[in-house]
Amino acid sequence: MNKQFFINMIICVLLFTGCQKDVDQFNPSGNAATFNADIFGVVLDPDKKPIEGAKVSFDGNVTYSDKYGVYKFDNSKVKSTHNFFTITKDGYFEGCKTFRTDRDHGMQFKSVLVPKNFDLTFSASTGGNIEKGNVTLDFEPNSIVYDDDNTDYTGDVKVAVHYLDPLAWSSFDIMPGDLSSINAGNEVGTLLSYGMVYVELQATNGEKLQIKKDKTVKMSAVVSQDLLANAKSEIPMWYFDYKTGLWVEEGIGQLVGNVYTASVSHFSCWNYDYNFPSIILSGRVVDKNGNPMPNVHVWVSPVGEYLGGHGNTHIDGTFSGRVPKDKELEIKLFFNSSNCINKWNAPDQIINIGVISADKNIGDIVFDAPELRSLHISGTFTDCDGQKVEDGFLQIDNVLFPFIGGTIDMNIVVCSANSIEIVVIDRVKLMASTPIITTFESELFLGNVIVCGNQPEFISYNSDTDAISGVILDYISHGIDNSDISYIQGFGRDSSFVNLRFELPLGIKTFPVGSYPIVDGTFIALSEQYNWARFPIFESGTINITTPGVNLGDEINGNYSIKMKKEQGIDIYEFKGNFRVKL
Repeated sequence: MNKQFFINMIICVLLFTGCQKDVDQFNPSGNAATFNADIFGVVLDPDKKPIEGAKVSFDGNVTYSDKYGVYKFDNSKVKSTHNFFTITKDGYFEGCKTFRTDRDHGMQFKSVLVPKNFDLTFSASTGGNIEKGNVTLDFEPNSIVYDDDNTDYTGDVKVAVHYLDPLAWSSFDIMPGDLSSINAGNEVGTLLSYGMVYVELQATNGEKLQIKKDKTVKMSAVVSQDLLANAKSEIPMWYFDYKTGLWVEEGIGQLVGNVYTASVSHFSCWNYDYNFPSIILSGRVVDKNGNPMPNVHVWVSPVGEYLGGHGNTHIDGTFSGRVPKDKELEIKLFFNSSNCINKWNAPDQIINIGVISADKNIGDIVFDAPELRSLHISGTFTDCDGQKVEDGFLQIDNVLFPFIGGTIDMNIVVCSANSIEIVVIDRVKLMASTPIITTFESELFLGNVIVCGNQPEFISYNSDTDAISGVILDYISHGIDNSDISYIQGFGRDSSFVNLRFELPLGIKTFPVGSYPIVDGTFIALSEQYNWARFPIFESGTINITTPGVNLGDEINGNYSIKMKKEQGIDIYEFKGNFRVKL
């Protein structure tokens, strides 16, 4: 495959996966079909580490990612045309996934959130020029307002900028939406990107800022040398609308030399793109025996042009996404795993599917690459008490496969020369199995796997007063301070905090079994999910240690019950919870 072939294939990307709320432009006749879907996803940072406490909002429902970055929406109503969910986390640019489906099934998504790095500054009163990488922003004097009330802001402006390279594979997991678009004529299409830019403005006290009405900012971006030959003198500009899950046309970028420059009136994620008519194409990838093949990368494009849509198949091997209309199309199949080396440089299989002018399901596609293997994997999973793991997932070569009811029976795709490593996670009890490293033939029966090892330290909290509940798994500590007051505390990555202070019998430096009075100085702080509520006023409480801690490495287990008040509050909140810490 030559270099231009690969570049064109990358820049014309449209994801099949993601999810969006129904939008009238997609279905003006109101004839979209509705299906039931179990949505399973994972939120990661750019280093592929899980993000805990990310808020995921879909169709009026909200959930939060757990310590593994995993979230679920069970038995959701999903339309055949357009759905979306948004992902927010303090300190990160907002994410969004878009998808559609043509059947009842399980759907799986991966999202990467990029940290906001407010490392650039200019004066709002005098304006300024900001440069980062290949992006330049020119601000006029007195052009900035507070985002919440549009009043003038005259202080220093902190700026966070992140550029998404259309040639980088990592951009596809980061970018919002799936490049589904609405142009100035209110027509649905798909986009070909020449680059995307996240920008956010912040006051010195952290308040969000925006561009003043009737003002604009000149935004410039250098076009990659590999894309410059195909760049036209003008290109439409598009911003991402998180309320609809769509890219919306607004403005024109002008090419001068190797730089596209446009005037923008507000900040979101901006995109330099050409727009094309589209249809929705659906299908299923199976092996030669008819077994569904999940996690296969499907790329649909016009023959020789490589404009099209792409994404991974779901657990049942299905895909559905927007692709170019009235073009002779071909499907390229790639095995999607880091363990198969150099697979992204050429498709494992290419299939011509002809010209398609309307939404269509093309049925099953047989993926028969000789170096790949479809592996049937099955097994059962129980916890420390011998009970079924009701809600969990397998982690296989950094890919997650959910299960319910303590059993799994499915097909996955593997490299024929590789062994695999499997870890089973119990999402409810927050436990993991010991790693299972095994070779395989066409069948792999795991037997019964006990998910009881690697028990994490934690502090849980819940209150019936406002339906508050949560688990802290990060930065768990314990000790005895200078006034002989013992403490157990935990600080979560979502900024939640529990500090339990209690009195042991005088002179005891360990944590024996017993019930002990909780004392003043105990504090509970909640995350954004509960509007950053603080409970600093201690009323009364007891801590119960059920498993003692004497020697280094011992586990201390127990529970607590306390009554607290908010700052300047009169209502009493009763909190209860459990904990596990190690000496």
